[in-house]
Amino acid sequence: MKGKRILFVGDSLGNNHWESLACLLHAALPSSKYDYQTGDTLITLKFLEYEVSLQYLRNEFLVDLSIEKDGRILKLDSFTNTSIWEGADVLIFNSYYWWTHTGTLQAGANWGEPKEVNCKGQTKTIGGSTYPGERYPGEPVIKEVLNTMKKYVQLLDITLLTQLRKDGHPSIYGTSGELDCSHWCIAGVPDTWNLLLYTTLIS
Repeated sequence: MKGKRILFVGDSLGNNHWESLACLLHAALPSSKYDYQTGDTLITLKFLEYEVSLQYLRNEFLVDLSIEKDGRILKLDSFTNTSIWEGADVLIFNSYYWWTHTGTLQAGANWGEPKEVNCKGQTKTIGGSTYPGERYPGEPVIKEVLNTMKKYVQLLDITLLTQLRKDGHPSIYGTSGELDCSHWCIAGVPDTWNLLLYTTLIS
């Protein structure tokens, strides 16, 4: 990956993914000098010795969002702030959470535990390799669209392995002190995402 630029574009879960990769790279190269820059929506971490840039651009919906008299309007056919995407060697998108946003609480019914109302106190994974909750309805659509694209795009499908980790959330122990059943602890689930990403990139 020497000389490469890796750009994550998405929501706070994308930031979760980016932070995990930044920590893994820094742990592997603890003495390597780096440059860290933050802006309004862009964070850049560059490992100078290897000329590897790791960037995170916050953009929850990936499309334009405008504030109008009727409220916030998503413009599904409008991408105006994408010049930073150009030239990235690896471009990682994530926006699933905001399109299906229902809040930070997860019904225990999705885990086969109807009495559980959120992730507080969860210390075990969901047993087995089958998720008892509802399947994301957009999954087949995503795969169909990717199969028809002319440019090569690879889907890193982390859905099932992530759904099984009800124990991996910060819960009440995150930096905000509030219940968080959306994001993931680091070290934790995002590190597994990055091991799969690394395997994909070198294969």
